[in-house]
Amino acid sequence: MDIDITAYAIYGLPALALVTSIVGVAKKAGLSTKWAPILSLGIGILTGIAFSISSGEPILAGISIGILLGAAACGVYDLGKSATGIDSDTIPNDSDNAAG
Repeated sequence: MDIDITAYAIYGLPALALVTSIVGVAKKAGLSTKWAPILSLGIGILTGIAFSISSGEPILAGISIGILLGAAACGVYDLGKSATGIDSDTIPNDSDNAAG
């Protein structure tokens, strides 16, 4: 019985962490919060398509998984924000505190 470990990596937490991290970096770089869900869905779809091509799965399956992945990444970010009560958009940068 063969188990394709890459399927678990793409459908599981590593892919979710990848999408969430990339969107978080983009927001720190100045991406408006209103565009974050669209970026999350886009990265999720691209990740799903890449997986489907590399594994021989149908592209439509990759797009479907990518949409779910992007939506889950949005939910993980929002859940973390509401659980901690901290919004990363309101946290001052270190450069704001530097003496000049």
